[in-house]
Order: sequence, then C-alpha cells, then structure tokens
Amino acid sequence: MDYEPPVPPPLSQIALKNTTTGANIDITDGDTITIMGDDGDVIWRLIGLNAPESTEPGFDEARDALADIIDNADEVTVAVFNQELFGTKQRQYTTDGGAIVHRDRYFGWLYIDGIPLFDPLQFSPTNIRGAATGGEIHDYAALLEAERQKRERR
Repeated sequence: MDYEPPVPPPLSQIALKNTTTGANIDITDGDTITIMGDDGDVIWRLIGLNAPESTEPGFDEARDALADIIDNADEVTVAVFNQELFGTKQRQYTTDGGAIVHRDRYFGWLYIDGIPLFDPLQFSPTNIRGAATGGEIHDYAALLEAERQKRERR
C-alpha cells in the first residue's frame, strides 16, 4: 500500500491558529519555535520538519535557516488541524538546576505568508507527524517555493 503524506489545508479553512510576526518568535531549533505573547509563551513543535538536535551536526545551520525564513516573512502562522491524527500537546520533562520541571509543547503546522512550510518526505505510516529525534538541515526556501508553486497550479 502506498503512503500519501498529509497536505495542510489553506489557512482560510483552519479555525485554530496563531498569526504573528517574526519579532514575537524565538527560534529554538530548526523545527521548534516559541511564540511570545501577552498571556505567556507557547512552544510549538512544527509538524513536517525534522531538524538536528542541539548536540548534532547542523543544529546551528538549521536554526539559522528557519530564523531567516521567519524573519523575512510578513506573517507567520502556526495552525492546528486534524487533531485526532496529529495530536496537539506533548508534556516534556527536563532538569533545571537539579529540579525536574515540565513544560507543554504543542504540535502545529507552520505557515509563512499563508504557505505551509513542511517536508513531505518526513512523513511515513510510522511517523505521522513528520517529527522525530534528529534530522537534517532543510532548504526551507526551496520547500516553501515548491509548495507555493503546487498551490498556484491547483
């Protein structure tokens, strides 16, 4: 059986979303961002992107590449849809000064100026979120342009 990766819908079809500018976003790494807001900061693990972790080669390059795309965008949106398949939240436990602390991390799709940024090759029947530990340095600009062209042809 062939596997078809998910296709994010147009933003106009998504009710649950957060739109901001790059000035309100902290780039954690190449697949995780924090949106800073008046009601607190929200950590987002981006669906369909899988970048190197901080201890892996390429971490800085992946983080900087995502930062460049976000910083040059007019609008950045993180959207949640199809929650039954992708889920919405993950609780993480880390140590901070010897104490165990937890934080919630949400799963969402990243849209840059209305175009979803994701790598369809990251998805598989066993990795439905396209999110795993470790990863690669994505050519974010090329992924975004490919998706833009696909949507123009529809």
